[in-house]
Parts: sequence; structure tokens; C-alpha cells
Amino acid sequence: MINDSVIIQNPKEWGSFFSNLQFSKLVLVADANTEKYCLPHVLEAYLNESVQTYVLPAGEGNKNLDEASKLWSWLLTNHIDRNAVIVAVGGGMVTDLAGFVASTYKRGIRSIYFPTTNLAMCDAAIGGKTGVNYHGIKNQIGTFHLPEAIVLDANFLNSLPYPQLASGLFETVKHAMIGDAELWNMIQSQDFDIKGQLPLVQSMKVKQNIVNQDFKESGIRQALNFGHTVGHAVEAYAAEIKQNLYHGEAIAFGMLAEAWISNKLVGLSTKNLHQLEVLILKHLSLNKDCFAEAESYLELMRQDKKNKNGAIVCSLVEDIGQPIIGKPIEESLLVESIQFAKKQFGKLEYSIRQFLFDASSNALFVFLS
Repeated sequence: MINDSVIIQNPKEWGSFFSNLQFSKLVLVADANTEKYCLPHVLEAYLNESVQTYVLPAGEGNKNLDEASKLWSWLLTNHIDRNAVIVAVGGGMVTDLAGFVASTYKRGIRSIYFPTTNLAMCDAAIGGKTGVNYHGIKNQIGTFHLPEAIVLDANFLNSLPYPQLASGLFETVKHAMIGDAELWNMIQSQDFDIKGQLPLVQSMKVKQNIVNQDFKESGIRQALNFGHTVGHAVEAYAAEIKQNLYHGEAIAFGMLAEAWISNKLVGLSTKNLHQLEVLILKHLSLNKDCFAEAESYLELMRQDKKNKNGAIVCSLVEDIGQPIIGKPIEESLLVESIQFAKKQFGKLEYSIRQFLFDASSNALFVFLS
């Protein structure tokens, strides 16, 4: 059992936590987008202290050792000591990189996360994984380092475009499939509306429960990789060809492929496979040109850090809430699964990303516990 990061959902909880936090300096790390749209709110609502700010260039392509090195150098130049706290304000790219730097600078200093997307709130900020991409492969260099606290603020979500909200939903779908039948049924409900209802806390608790059992990913934590063997390859390839693809869209593709394998190998019902397909068709709208032939993905999957004895490994789902971890998969079956997913994604209508969430509407985000 590990000590969980504190999850803070309102200013009163923050005040109690912050009043007991002893530190020498606060270093805010944001990217160019969150500096403009999110940092002013953080400074006004949470931090009246004197802070120092470091701004990363935006985009997953900047989650690399070069940017980490620049931040290390900045910390040294500004005489940031071991009792400082790094406060990461951003999506998964920012929390991953800032958390990695915090975990390694002077052998580790503390961090606090203000995740600014629903994807970061329910996934990237939870569980203590930090890291950077290396040679075009996702998260090849990193550490396990829990933040002291994770602050959830729905104000950040009101400015997100609908496609980004929908993308973030699919990590919650993953958590439902591997660990929470009630959450799965909630998302399946006809009344579920992503613009008014995001069960983020319930999703976070699925991941926290798994992480508490297996912090260093030697066992059950591997269940969180469902959809990610194929999905990370899809995401990496899209980055190579400079196609705009959200992480959650790639994971939705990966889950569909790996759910198909689950149906063939470990008994996931055809009904559940179809329900996943319906969710994807309902919520995603993207450029189908992002998706390549299977061999392009296989080459990337052969580099996956989860592989064992030369075999590509997936985590599958036997039934909703019942994962199967570390399953070696024959490449011929992976090819078939990718072809299946491409066929289903082919049903999506091409759409330029022009749907914006109307922050002036009556929709309110509700964190369901």
C-alpha cells in the first residue's frame, strides 16, 4: 500500500492542505497554452504567494529530454533547492514532464498537479508515472513519483473544445472496462451527456485502487495498459506524419482493436465489443487519414517497453471489470485487430475540428464520486 496523492476538489480543502505545506519556493510549470488560459486562474484562486514560473512550448512533441534538460538548467540557475515544490499546470504532457523533472532534480523534490483536461485529471495525473518520449517512442524514459496533491478544478474544462473532451472520455471508458461495471453502465446510459456530466472522481478511484495494489507495475497495474499497446503505436505514427490526433482518440482505436482480440482469445462478449464501437461512433469525430497500415504500427509495437521475450504483449478484458494482464499476442492477430478497428473507424464521418464547447450554455460539469 502506498500513500495516495491528496485529491482536492474545493478551495476549502486546498486552504487546509496548503497551510500545512512547508516549502522554500514554488515553481509553476505550464505550457504556452495553459500559461495564457489557466495560469491566471490558478494564481488568483489558489496561490497568493510569490512564485517563479517556467513555460514549456506546447505539444506532445516537446515532451522530451531536451525540454527536461532546459528545465533542469533553469532550476539550477535560479537556485531552486530541495525544499521547493514544482506546481504543474497543464495536461498530461506538462504533468508528465514536470513530474519527471521533479522526481530527478536533486534526487527528487515535491510536486503538485493542476491538471487542466479531463484526460489529465482521470489518467495522467494519477498513479505517479512520469516521463518523456525518446526516439519517437512514448514514455520510454521516466520514473514513479507521486505528487503531493492533485487539484481538480472544473473551470479548466469549460474552455476545452468538444473533441478534446470526447478524447479524454476514453480513458474513463478504459477504467470502466477494466475495473468498474457501474461506471460502464453509467457511460452506456442514454442520459449520459459528456458536456454536462463527467464521472471523473469515480474514474480516478479505479486507477488509484489499482495503483495502490501495484505501484511499480509488476502485476495488476498492467491492466491500465488496455488499449495502449496498439493505441500508443497509433499515436506515435500520427506524430511522425504530423497528423493531429488526440491521445484519447488513439486509445479509443487501441481499445477497439484489443477488445476485438479479447473477444477472440479470452471471452469478452460480442455485446460489449459492440457497445464500445457505439461509444466511439457517438463521441468521436476525426480525420480518418490519421490511420495507417498495420505494419507501420507493428514496427512501433515491437519497441513497446511491456514486451517480453520478443513477443508483443497486451492487457485484455475478459468481462467488464475483469482484466487479463500481460498476454503475448501473435502479430497476425494484431494485424487482424487493426484491420477491424480501421473498418469501424471508417464509419466515422470526416470532420474538421470545429466543434467548440459552449461555455455560456447551461451545461455544468459534475464530478461524480
